[in-house]
Amino acid sequence: MNPYGFVRLGPAAQRMAAVRHDRFQGLSGRLRCRLTALTHLFVPKTQEIARGKHQELALMRSADGRPLLPGSSLKGVIRSVAEAISGSCLTLPLGKDGQIEYRGRPPVKYRIPRGFEHCRDADHLCPACRIFGSLSGGNPFLGKIGLSDALTVGPYEVEILTIEALMEPKPRHRAWYEDPIQRGYLRGRKFYYHRPAGPRRTTVRTEYNKTIEAVKPGAVFEFEVDYTNLTEAELALLIFALVLEPDMAHKVGMGKPVGLGSARIEIVGWERIDRQARYRQWGGGVTRLEGGDLNAEIERWRNRYYQEYSKWEESLADLRRIWRWDPASTVEIRYPGLDWFRRNPNAPIE
Repeated sequence: MNPYGFVRLGPAAQRMAAVRHDRFQGLSGRLRCRLTALTHLFVPKTQEIARGKHQELALMRSADGRPLLPGSSLKGVIRSVAEAISGSCLTLPLGKDGQIEYRGRPPVKYRIPRGFEHCRDADHLCPACRIFGSLSGGNPFLGKIGLSDALTVGPYEVEILTIEALMEPKPRHRAWYEDPIQRGYLRGRKFYYHRPAGPRRTTVRTEYNKTIEAVKPGAVFEFEVDYTNLTEAELALLIFALVLEPDMAHKVGMGKPVGLGSARIEIVGWERIDRQARYRQWGGGVTRLEGGDLNAEIERWRNRYYQEYSKWEESLADLRRIWRWDPASTVEIRYPGLDWFRRNPNAPIE
């Protein structure tokens, strides 16, 4: 089967003005999060090392040498989840005719349902843009959350391995990208399956594949999420996008199609901040949650997500199917080759 699947769009979410940054209104706080690698993880450092046509890529590291996952990358991962399970806008480029346009020769276009065009006005934002921000159009909004870089804590191991070729997305393959019911429309949002067996490796080095330095499974990273002026519905969406459901896991970093990047995120500490109270009393306005109280509060907000976003049950069901983490799974996740299609001409397409 293909290493990816699609999450259906569902209905388009209502757009409204975001709470601005010029006043304290709504919910604010800080979440301390822990990310545990379930498979090898890899984010390359900015400067790539190329030898001939085969690239050898080193891990991104902090100043003291610890493996690092950039906050910007984590924010992109969490945002993509929030977009998918809330009916938020599509950030893909629109052509002049209002269709999603993928660059190529010739370019490939798909129609999208009304209401999923990228937000371009801070007074009319989808749920994800109200939380994470939108810089498109003439009235941008910077968003209401910030993520720190994630750094390893405790022991970790790295490994040098050569992975199979990472192919670019091919939207011209309409059998996969096109909605099977509404011809001409985009099928949905693309997410990659987990491969519990780990990355697909090779001993052959070519111009198409890479040799990488990856963090091995079991490594633990920690990072923080600061949020300001969120509504209750927005906080519920943020919490759910972070922790998902117990048998689901995120995909982070490079190499998702070949089995890299599976990780589980937990919230291990929570500071709820009343910003007005902090200005009235020294050291006041902060409530800390840990242990059983923290777990109960996370579960409460997860249930709040189900209530607030019930319209997108089908979208969540698709993501649940794609991102289900089953360590015992033996499904082989890889692109089918031409020989496979010749042997299985009538097989259903995933």
